[in-house]
Amino acid sequence: MRPHASIRIATALTLAYALAACPPPAPQSGRGGGAVGGGTSGGRVERDPVTPVVARRAGAVSGTVAPPEGVTAATAQCAADRAETCNGLDDNCDGVIDNNCGYVGGGIQVTASWRGAPDIDLRITDPSGEEVYFGHRQSASGAQMDMDANGECTATRPTAENVRWATQTPPTGRYEIKLTAFDLCGAADASATLSVSVGGRVVGAWTANFTYPRQEYVFPLTVQ
Repeated sequence: MRPHASIRIATALTLAYALAACPPPAPQSGRGGGAVGGGTSGGRVERDPVTPVVARRAGAVSGTVAPPEGVTAATAQCAADRAETCNGLDDNCDGVIDNNCGYVGGGIQVTASWRGAPDIDLRITDPSGEEVYFGHRQSASGAQMDMDANGECTATRPTAENVRWATQTPPTGRYEIKLTAFDLCGAADASATLSVSVGGRVVGAWTANFTYPRQEYVFPLTVQ
């Protein structure tokens, strides 16, 4: 090999080793580039504020409720570190109403909760027209009433009624939720909380006030 060729080869190898030891810096990605945590400021990573929400489970159904006149939206806010108190609400933001209260959630969960002696009835009609209630606790579509309270003014704890579809893919279509004061059982009035969870996400919670027996509220639920 000629001497000047050896010099060129040695120079090229030296440059290659230097580039390998000091690779160029990686480009910075912004929000649109999919980087986690946002940008930087003075060497400090600035993270976008996060609002806790319950994500709908992949492949699960979603739902909307049209509340009737005379009910008010429940104002209680959930928090991930909050304990459940068997109040008809999703206190800990996990999409299940009243964990560990004697009844469970599912692809659809509807829970009514109240205090005192009144006999409040929860009834749900599924898209096929079959109704689930204290006298017919299971349906062909997969519904199950796993909590019934204060029948014939006999106090039970917790004072709640719960209907659920265990499957994450319950029938789509129109459901009808009825909340009725079957008997006030000597009380002047009653107040009940109704919460609805669909696809692992609470889609609404309301307070209904009852002032006379057989007073009823109807909540249309659309599942898609």
